[in-house]
Amino acid sequence: MGSLTSRNFLISVLFIFFLMPRIVASQSNNDIATGIQLFEAKKFSEAKQFFASYAKNNSKDPVAAYYQGRLFLRDGNYDQAIDWLEQATKLDETNSDYHFWLGRAYGVKAQRAGMLKKASAAKNIKKSFERAVELNPANLDARMGLLQFYVFAPGIMGGSKDKARDQAKEISKQNAHQGYLAFGLIHAMNEQFGEAKQA
Repeated sequence: MGSLTSRNFLISVLFIFFLMPRIVASQSNNDIATGIQLFEAKKFSEAKQFFASYAKNNSKDPVAAYYQGRLFLRDGNYDQAIDWLEQATKLDETNSDYHFWLGRAYGVKAQRAGMLKKASAAKNIKKSFERAVELNPANLDARMGLLQFYVFAPGIMGGSKDKARDQAKEISKQNAHQGYLAFGLIHAMNEQFGEAKQA
């Protein structure tokens, strides 16, 4: 009887041991889902409090870092946004959205910087958008971001009208409406206002 009790106890311990990671993971997913819901519901103040607390206990979670970056970017704290989004891309290098939003953070900060800082930021913007498109060719936000970079950046910083048109063609294949907008932007930058209006 004693051996049977010991055996049952051992089975119970092993069951708890193997089940525990799944329980913890499930609770963690539920927890972060709450934060995401707050963010999507535009309850940004509550979302910020949630992710600030969550990130302290889950420093290796790329999703937490990503939303921290998004929230800091929304608040205009570009350095913090970049730090968190860089962390997200390091924790999960394969996520296209993380690279796209990192590129946006670099870009918004560069718009408010001097010419020298813009020149140094251009490399990071281009790299982030290109990586986002490489990881997910169907990420039209990333393609549009890359197109805008190619259109607005001087050639010496990596701008290219030809590459911008290539992106517009790819966007058109996936979404005709966004394709017209993409070509309209290119025409406008080339001062082809008739074609831009038509697009």
